[in-house]
Amino acid sequence: MKTKLLAFLLALAMIFALAGCGTQQTEEPAQTPTSAPAVEDTAEPAAEPAGEDVFVLYTNDAHCGVNDGVGYTGLAAVKNALESQGKTVLLVDNGDAIQGDTIGTLSKGEYIIDIMNEIGYDVAIPGNHEFDYGMEQFLALTEMAEFPYVSANFLYQGEAVLEPYTILEAGGVKIAFVGISTPKTVTTSTPAYFQNEAGEFVYTFCQDETGEAL
Repeated sequence: MKTKLLAFLLALAMIFALAGCGTQQTEEPAQTPTSAPAVEDTAEPAAEPAGEDVFVLYTNDAHCGVNDGVGYTGLAAVKNALESQGKTVLLVDNGDAIQGDTIGTLSKGEYIIDIMNEIGYDVAIPGNHEFDYGMEQFLALTEMAEFPYVSANFLYQGEAVLEPYTILEAGGVKIAFVGISTPKTVTTSTPAYFQNEAGEFVYTFCQDETGEAL
């Protein structure tokens, strides 16, 4: 009898214990603020950009290669595509554009200048082969060009023949293009074109070994 009563009491105790384990304690939900506290902004304002992106496209030693590679047609297409996207584009030639093929030889470089005008070059620097049709023709071509030829070290009796540089405004900034022609121009073109009737060199490119002439 005592054994049955003890077993009953143990079972009853286990029932109450299990019942206690099954109950969950609930807590008050945390209060969330309806708005974040104000924080004083001490950061300095971002600096305004100096200007827009500027794309500089350049050609070098084209040698009348109207259809070589992308050619002048492809160059114009790239330039127009960038400009259609609202980009600022500058087009530069680094020399040796007007000599090297039939189109240049037949026109003494004039047809190439026509093409460069049509595409819209902004500045050019004379290479040694710009003088292959003679000094008089080169100077005539610079007059035909609707863009400046610049060179800081191309001199006639010590005086600059061309403007040494040009400054272009693009994308909200000013960009300087300084022209430097190789001092070897006198010997890699036709030396007689740089001489007077007495055979004296009157056109020079500061071709001293020290660089002081520049």
